[in-house]
Amino acid sequence: MKRKTHSTPIRLLLHELLVITCVAIVASSCGGNSNNTEPLERADPDFPEPSASDLEVPVLQAESPVSRPLQADSNSAASQYPLDIEKDDRPGLIITGVNAEAIQSLVSPFLLSASAFRLERQTPGSGDGYVHMVVYEEGIPVSAHIEFYQPPIESCLLRDLDHDESDLNDGLHSSASGGVGVVVNSPSGPWFTFDRQRRESGEFVYQVDNEIPGRIPADATLSVPGDTFPNVSAHPIFAPDTPVRLLPIKGQAVTPNSEFSWVAGQENGYIKINLLVYDDSDEFLGFAVTCWAEDDGQFEMPATVVDYVLRSKFTHRARYSRVYARLVWVNGM
Repeated sequence: MKRKTHSTPIRLLLHELLVITCVAIVASSCGGNSNNTEPLERADPDFPEPSASDLEVPVLQAESPVSRPLQADSNSAASQYPLDIEKDDRPGLIITGVNAEAIQSLVSPFLLSASAFRLERQTPGSGDGYVHMVVYEEGIPVSAHIEFYQPPIESCLLRDLDHDESDLNDGLHSSASGGVGVVVNSPSGPWFTFDRQRRESGEFVYQVDNEIPGRIPADATLSVPGDTFPNVSAHPIFAPDTPVRLLPIKGQAVTPNSEFSWVAGQENGYIKINLLVYDDSDEFLGFAVTCWAEDDGQFEMPATVVDYVLRSKFTHRARYSRVYARLVWVNGM
């Protein structure tokens, strides 16, 4: 089936003089293995965080903190999927706080990228996430962040499972300290804290595996107390709805004739479909295929993926993730 080509904005958070990036990912699977468990991920394997070399600017660990607070925008339901009045959204990436004309001229030395991931039917017990803060020596163009974080909607990536990619997605390069802990707040008070850790290399890490207690609350905000990285008072964060009524159904092996469908979501969301590989003993071998699709309820695998599944000697099962991503520029910078 030939897919239609309308745009669906969605994906990350970015900010200004503070430029901050935030990603929230909620996943639901239709295809775990026979004992109803699935491999978990520390973070999204298909969207690594940028190092200085990725954006071609050296990183500087600042000597003193920047005290200016970052003011949050509204966290209402209407602000989760804002109308693209400025015409600056990209497929897979919501952009707010800046218009399309200004994007090419804006720069910032600060980046905060936050990611969260969970399996709906293994909650609690599958909540992974991290908050990564970087202070760059020079201002990074907003356009570079947009290019880096924009997902390749309506495309697929086929991996060579014999090639070790274990070190490709460690984005915690030259991480700055934002204080003793980064807090996710609910309207009733603190909900979860990413405690600061320090590696032997000196890098700061705010990262948890299988510790986030569940779905991010409605009207949640992210707060950074501030240190080398500036204070963030209360930035709104959102979680997408879980994808439901999935085909192939849970536990069913993918075949060259498989249909891929789900209940369509919000206009600004997108769906990520992974094909997980298992051997004859049902041991998980890796993520062979990743596809990024418009959240309109259906997707046809390209011929290269269909041919790969046809020729493979392994079993493949599909896992669906609904992703909400947003890049926000604030404080008028």
